[in-house]
Amino acid sequence: MINLEGIQKKDRARVFKSTRLRQERERQTVSGDTTTIELRMVVEQPDRTPLHPEAVARIRAAVDIGIKVLRASRIGMPSFTDPDGKYFVTETDDERTKRMDRCQQVLEEIEKREVAVGVAIVKALGAQFARRDSVQEHWFHSLVRARDVHEENAVNRAIAEWADADSVAAHVGYGIDLFCTEDVGKSAGAPSVLDQANRTWLQATYGVKFVTISELAGML
Repeated sequence: MINLEGIQKKDRARVFKSTRLRQERERQTVSGDTTTIELRMVVEQPDRTPLHPEAVARIRAAVDIGIKVLRASRIGMPSFTDPDGKYFVTETDDERTKRMDRCQQVLEEIEKREVAVGVAIVKALGAQFARRDSVQEHWFHSLVRARDVHEENAVNRAIAEWADADSVAAHVGYGIDLFCTEDVGKSAGAPSVLDQANRTWLQATYGVKFVTISELAGML
């Protein structure tokens, strides 16, 4: 919701085009003849703008009633700090490591699905545009090569599908039993991680149970 769909549709390709890795020198220590330099690598997207006010209002409203935000951690994606523990689910270092390992496992299995879903769709689009323009670059830098409104819409839908898949993986990573959504994967006009075939696979493999808002309310 924040990292992916939080980017306005008209800006998504441009934001990913701006992705870069900045290297910071953290600390240098000398022990005898050995010099150790610890580096911190920071992912930046300088063309990313603040969340839309409506999205911010929804997040604040959710937090006000006690809802916590899940982290859908991906290597190479911007991260957000929460020093006061107000927004994100709190966890120990051990819990975080285990959660990220579980999440990564699910992400890898989703990406290996025989029919592309999740991030695999947007990766394929970027690669397709790069081949067409005879360039060699990372797939997310190629998304701006969409040539018409149809390709731009395809990129926007693919990023939304990517967000759905990462949300499912985050739920598994945190060990959450229920995934509440009204989305059944039809708006993408193509296979989706939320379509019935993939829901069946996710439930059988990871125990993910999909429920609607009314079904969830009925459980209270």
